[in-house]
Amino acid sequence: MERIVCHCNYVNYDEIVEAIRNDGATTIEDIRSLTGVNSSCGRCGNAVEAILKRELAKIEVEIKAKTKKT
Repeated sequence: MERIVCHCNYVNYDEIVEAIRNDGATTIEDIRSLTGVNSSCGRCGNAVEAILKRELAKIEVEIKAKTKKT
């Protein structure tokens, strides 16, 4: 089941994560330009910001773990 984050532009959670992890998005503006999320009514802005913060934190942990191994 897809978890829709932006109902106006029908953008789901996985598309946002993909924009961050695969396309290098580091700001809500980056995600907006890649997916269209948060470009209509703006109600999903807080959810997108939370996903962005969570994914960037995960990436930071992954980088630190890789650095410790080498």
